[in-house]
Formats: sequence, C-alpha cells, structure tokens
Amino acid sequence: MFSYDIQTGIEIDAEPEAIWRVLTEGRCMFHHGEHFTGILLPLVKGTLKNAPELYRALNEALKRRVEDRANSAPAADMNPQTKNG
Repeated sequence: MFSYDIQTGIEIDAEPEAIWRVLTEGRCMFHHGEHFTGILLPLVKGTLKNAPELYRALNEALKRRVEDRANSAPAADMNPQTKNG
C-alpha cells in the first residue's frame, strides 16, 4: 500500500496490482492498476482523471520494450525454464 500526497496536500492510499497471465507459449497478458481509497478521495477524484491515459502510455512503452527484447534475444534466453541455476 502506498500513500500519495495529491497536489492538494490531501493524502489518499493506493494499492497497486500487477498480474501476469500466460496465454500460450511465447505470449502473455499483463494487467496492472491501482485501487485508491481514503475518506477524502471524492474530493480529489478529479485529479486522477488522466490516470487511464497515463496507463495507456505505460502499456505502449512496456509493450515496445518487451517486443524489442523478444525480437533481439535468442528464444532460449526468453524462457526462464531453460536457465541454469
């Protein structure tokens, strides 16, 4: 759980989540988000209205990075089951 001090100086709590789900070999789905709570949340809800846009930008950057790495690495490097150790 994290506490954020939104620009108003009001603290709210946010619990981040990240879920990886294997779809098929070589493919997965990543879900992430935050659950906000706090008695004063209704007062600052408007400051969170751009959160979906920020998550979309994060998703696109993460997708590009993962795909670039997958395209440049040998297949064995991308499979954690093939690593020794």
